[in-house]
Amino acid sequence: MRRPTAAAALWIATLGGFLVLGALRGSWTSTWGDEGTYLAMAESLALDGDLRFEESDLGRLGEVATAARTTMILQRTGSGVTYSKPVVYALLVAPFYRLIGERGLLLFNALALALALRLAWGYLRRLGPPDRASLTLVTFAGASVLLPYLVWRMSDLFQAALALAGLVLCLAAERGRLPEPAGRWDRLVVARWAPWAGGLLLGLLVAARFPNLIVALAPVAALGVARRWRRLLRVSLALAAGFLLASGLGLALAGTANPYKTVRASFTRETGYPAGPQAETALEEFDRSRKTQLMSWRPDLQPAVSLYAAGYFVLGRHTGLLVYFPAVLVLLAHLLRRPDRMGIALMLAAAAAAFFYLVWQPRNYFGGSSFLGNRYFLSAYPLFLVALPSLPRRRALALPWILAVAVFFSALTSLWRVQGHEPTSQSHAYAGLFRLLPYESTAARIDGRRDRYWLDDFVRFVDPFARVRDDRFELATGSRPAELLHASRRPGGRLLFEVTSMAKDLELEVTDWRGRRRLALASRSAGTRALVEVQAAPAWRRHSFWWNPEQAFHARALRLALRSADGRPARARLRYAGDAAVLEGMFVPRVLRATLPTEAVAGSMTRLRLQLQNMSHYLWRRDGVLAVRVGYRLLPETVDRQAFEGPRGRLPHDVPSGEVFLAQIELAWPEEPGAYHLVVDLLVEGVGWFAEQVGRPLAQARVEVSAPPDG
Repeated sequence: MRRPTAAAALWIATLGGFLVLGALRGSWTSTWGDEGTYLAMAESLALDGDLRFEESDLGRLGEVATAARTTMILQRTGSGVTYSKPVVYALLVAPFYRLIGERGLLLFNALALALALRLAWGYLRRLGPPDRASLTLVTFAGASVLLPYLVWRMSDLFQAALALAGLVLCLAAERGRLPEPAGRWDRLVVARWAPWAGGLLLGLLVAARFPNLIVALAPVAALGVARRWRRLLRVSLALAAGFLLASGLGLALAGTANPYKTVRASFTRETGYPAGPQAETALEEFDRSRKTQLMSWRPDLQPAVSLYAAGYFVLGRHTGLLVYFPAVLVLLAHLLRRPDRMGIALMLAAAAAAFFYLVWQPRNYFGGSSFLGNRYFLSAYPLFLVALPSLPRRRALALPWILAVAVFFSALTSLWRVQGHEPTSQSHAYAGLFRLLPYESTAARIDGRRDRYWLDDFVRFVDPFARVRDDRFELATGSRPAELLHASRRPGGRLLFEVTSMAKDLELEVTDWRGRRRLALASRSAGTRALVEVQAAPAWRRHSFWWNPEQAFHARALRLALRSADGRPARARLRYAGDAAVLEGMFVPRVLRATLPTEAVAGSMTRLRLQLQNMSHYLWRRDGVLAVRVGYRLLPETVDRQAFEGPRGRLPHDVPSGEVFLAQIELAWPEEPGAYHLVVDLLVEGVGWFAEQVGRPLAQARVEVSAPPDG
């Protein structure tokens, strides 16, 4: 039977859009995250016939240029040092690697997805007319993030294919009726051996990632509520057999049935590998850097964080279910219109899968640092298709495609703007629709992040539009606003930034949920230098972060852009200067000893020592932004001479609240004799003298500067 025109057009459009995004992305051969380990496992099996990490593996890695391929996740077992990932995927893709190299993994992913979709076609044919079955299937695959996973050479798409094929084979005979005449694929999904094959595939799914057990048990629950006891028993036995088979293969090839509970460590060129000249040192690293997965049966109960994560799960910029899986809209809505018991059981399993990650891993529910959409939920996505009791109407299928088109053009815009500038897996999310969605502030790891801990506050730059250095960041006119996430223990939003530039007449544009405003920057003869106070909108997120789970932080997102009055290109350097309330509270010194001279010789030097105490509640920093210095000024008593401001002295160290310390400064006396008024004071670089805040300097005296003696 010829495929309906509408479905064929959607398949062509979907594949075309995927190729366009891939061409802009330009990373068909790059590796991200765990992908390097899976690829190395396939190489080792194809070329060495084992999963041990040995000299031959080290030699191959030495020939690979990408950084991800020189970072391996390894484990130490009774079999020695082996790769530390589930073995089923690597075992299946090894022949493809042997055949055509690294592209073999892409071919395997494509075949796995194609076979699973073909089985799903046979299932959907039982639920309604062929044209609607085709449209439903292409909506499930095209209006989702499935296709981009084809080029990610690791097991996530394989897991989704296992889930889809396994669910179809387990349940097809219990859903709908087979139309006549029956085709080969129509008969395949209801064959007598189908529940055995489906259960076996679901057992492999569990071995690939243990939380997939929720998905694997979904058909068992569905068959239970339908009272299909014999089929339930077959699926259960096959599921157990598939899991035991995969675990046995892991034990035989890698020395452990569960690589996530072994002693694990990652090695780079700097730390050494467990082979070659640095073997002994590298092996010791296992005991010093145990990276065993800590997830257990006991949940990580953090209700506030889980609640935030649940919102991001639905509408987050990198994880939003409605953005990355728009087909869920129509599939779930159609199911809820006329639910049946089996469909409800499958949807409860999908909800349980989401609940598990949101509660057991509330800061990493999306699946690590390199991902598209929510890769942990990818294997639960087929539940929405298999739960359908009938097929949606053609008109209803238009809604997810409208959203999918908007998402596509948003990704296209983002990739076009950052191509060659930001090659991470998140480069699709910097413009358009994605830019309007909230950033996952609970996330422990998002690829492409640039984190800084400045003045006891946390600043994460969530896009590539600012050049971030160790102590500062840089903005340029004409560039997109740089978005940053700011988290502080303090509730106030009076943020200070020190801005310097060679250009004049600049403005700092600030945008947050309260609106957009422009702040004029003070110009000087040599350019711009200003301490700008940004009154940020009140924080609407308050929760603990991964670096300090015991304390809640006030989190806010804001965007900063540089604008010039005349439209000329300019760059500016910004340094985060903390909260304005902190700055205002710093000016509380106490002088314990400060003896100033009353006489001096013109052109000479005097070393002055002061005993001071920091009476504020804040740290006085020796260096960096808002550094505290010791300075002096000489004010002549005659009007025909200019005031003189000498070099400044640094604090001996960072001075915490309450500490007594000794400060010293070199006084350089002027060449012209006369009476001068000496003022010694502390100052904050870029802000001003303490006397301007508290009304008086540390010490002052009248000094008579005399001419040097003759000879």
